[in-house]
Amino acid sequence: MPTYEINLEGNFTRRLNTADQSVNRFERSVGGSLKSMAGFAVAGALIGKVLVNSVRRMAEFEEVGSNLSAITGLMGEDLDFLKRKAIEMGGSTTKSSVDTLKAFKLIASAKPELLNNASALAATTKEAIALSEASGLELPAAAEALTTSLNQFSLSADQSSRVINVLA
Repeated sequence: MPTYEINLEGNFTRRLNTADQSVNRFERSVGGSLKSMAGFAVAGALIGKVLVNSVRRMAEFEEVGSNLSAITGLMGEDLDFLKRKAIEMGGSTTKSSVDTLKAFKLIASAKPELLNNASALAATTKEAIALSEASGLELPAAAEALTTSLNQFSLSADQSSRVINVLA
């Protein structure tokens, strides 16, 4: 009988080990799937956040563009030109396209003669951005410094480069 009991115990141990190995394989399989699913969930959340931020930025851009149009009276081709310039300057400077549109608004308000010339408004704003980057001033302060100097000395917008060099 002792042989039989040992045999029974050996079979039981082997079956228990086999079951344990099966459970371990299942846990690894499910664990890997859960990790993959968690990874997909995190990636989905990040993509969702990026999309929400992009939509928010586009809405803000359009809102500021509408404000620019309302304040300056610019519309149609001139407004589209300034929006394209804002995107272009936003991509080539440290300022965003929304900040650039806001600067257009500030500069056009301070220098109304630029309302008739979208190219000159864009060029003056580009100089304000350069002053902001060179001096560390926020863009609205740089735009104000530039336009105040232009107005104070009765200078035209084509003198913006000279003015920012003196101010910087």
